[in-house]
Amino acid sequence: MADLKWLLKTITFNDSQTITVNNGDIVVFVGPNNAGKSQSLRDIYHICGNGSSGVVISGIEHDKIPCDDPDRWFSSFCKPSNTTRDGTSYVFMDARINTSWVDLFYSSDSFNTNFQKILISFMKTEDRLSLVSPPPLLNNDEPRSHPIQIVKDNPEKKERLSEYFYRAFGHKLFPSVETKEISLVLGSIDRIENQENLSPVQIVEELRSIQSTMPFLENQGDGMRSFTGILLNLLMPNYSMFLLDEPESFLHPPQAYILGGILPGMIPTDKQAFIATHSQDLLKGLIDKCPERVKIIRVTRANGINPVKLLDNRVLSELWKDSFMKYSNILDSLFHESVVLCESDSDCKIYSMVLDDLKEEQGRTGNTLFTYCGGKRRYPVVAIMLKTLGVDFRIIPDLDFLNDRDLVKNVYEICGGMWDKSMDSLYNTIKSSVESLDSSFKLKDLKEYCQNYFDKKGAPDTQDISKKELTNFKNGIKYPRGWDLVKEGGVSMIRKGEATKAFYEIDEKLKNVGIFMPHVGELENFFRQYGHHGPKWAAEVMERYHDMPNNEKEQIKSFISSLSL
Repeated sequence: MADLKWLLKTITFNDSQTITVNNGDIVVFVGPNNAGKSQSLRDIYHICGNGSSGVVISGIEHDKIPCDDPDRWFSSFCKPSNTTRDGTSYVFMDARINTSWVDLFYSSDSFNTNFQKILISFMKTEDRLSLVSPPPLLNNDEPRSHPIQIVKDNPEKKERLSEYFYRAFGHKLFPSVETKEISLVLGSIDRIENQENLSPVQIVEELRSIQSTMPFLENQGDGMRSFTGILLNLLMPNYSMFLLDEPESFLHPPQAYILGGILPGMIPTDKQAFIATHSQDLLKGLIDKCPERVKIIRVTRANGINPVKLLDNRVLSELWKDSFMKYSNILDSLFHESVVLCESDSDCKIYSMVLDDLKEEQGRTGNTLFTYCGGKRRYPVVAIMLKTLGVDFRIIPDLDFLNDRDLVKNVYEICGGMWDKSMDSLYNTIKSSVESLDSSFKLKDLKEYCQNYFDKKGAPDTQDISKKELTNFKNGIKYPRGWDLVKEGGVSMIRKGEATKAFYEIDEKLKNVGIFMPHVGELENFFRQYGHHGPKWAAEVMERYHDMPNNEKEQIKSFISSLSL
């Protein structure tokens, strides 16, 4: 039997872009602070109520699905108030509705706020917190009109509520028994001791005594109460559209992730949800569970307009197959104004520190995320996602990025460039020059290296060699390559003349699409005086950075300034 439903078909934003919404979609609004995420939810609810244009969303197309038996449907969650020859009136929370209005609602484009309240759940933070306040206990013949009352009388819903709450907080949850009001209690009462020897009155007294020692949900923190308010709304059979504003509020990151994983199972595929969030963890939980249902809409603000970019279900499902995407913080980029992709975590930390230094000098604050991709090969995967969602991003690869023509071409084109014959010509000029620096490594060189190693060791042949010594031995056998020399020595290693001219031309083209290579070769060469590489080197530089003389920081600050963040 069909239930009454109110669903969206399209959303039109104030930048004139229209996005299609399907049944079962979970649409997630992301973006920087004050970009219009929460306002998008308010607009949807506002337009459904009276049809007028909103602030971020200028219009919607919706679909109303009729109900074959209104009385059956309303009586499953509403309280009947009176019956006339026109039909029966029902009450749910603060909404009043009559079965005689159903045909008119379905057949016309007119709006009715009572249908809006019954069919669309708009879960603002304060509403979620107040929803867990205990409603009155009703007699068996009295209709239920509050989510807690409905859950108490439905074993399946009661079990789901307890199960999901346990996942997040490690406690079972049950509606109180034999009290004037129905509180939600943390814990469980599996069995009363010697129950078979007690009278019904004694059992009631025992139940009251046991649950009086347990924590009541209304006395707990905002995180537990907000989380439960969301679950209660999602368990109601009447809502066909859910609007969730920052459902991660008051939750720790692991609990936000758990909530994200729970939501798809609570939102049937014939319904829809629209979520505004700042939480990478909530988003990860959603995508891990059902990337094929999630649509990400990134909202920004510019000159009174809110441009939007869509990452739809199909593209998201493909991107999420990359394991690094799942286990990195790359989704955090959706909530920042700009993003810088680096090759390693050490690069991120140093470059981010330098940008903070620059912002402090300028009396400004930044909203830029530095994140790494797990190597050059993943630049295309991440760049596609950021480009699709309209994220303002830069890429900082080491200078040997130019070693791989196909990779350079792929990333350049994803970032908006056009690789043509002139680019190939410039690239080939650079490549030929650098590869001419390759040196051969002859057998006599290997013999000489080994003899020098043994002479320095000065130990008997029977002495064991440790794994570390063996690694050092192997690392010392170097085959001199041109690209290694360029990474170590920077642009100065490229031959003067046509090759250097070609480098600066291609470098300028890469910068124009957001790809910035340090001319010193790699990050470590900005601070040669500290030696080492990787985390140990980064830790030393970060510790000493603010005490360094300005001339030691000038080159790297100039480089970061060129990114125009």
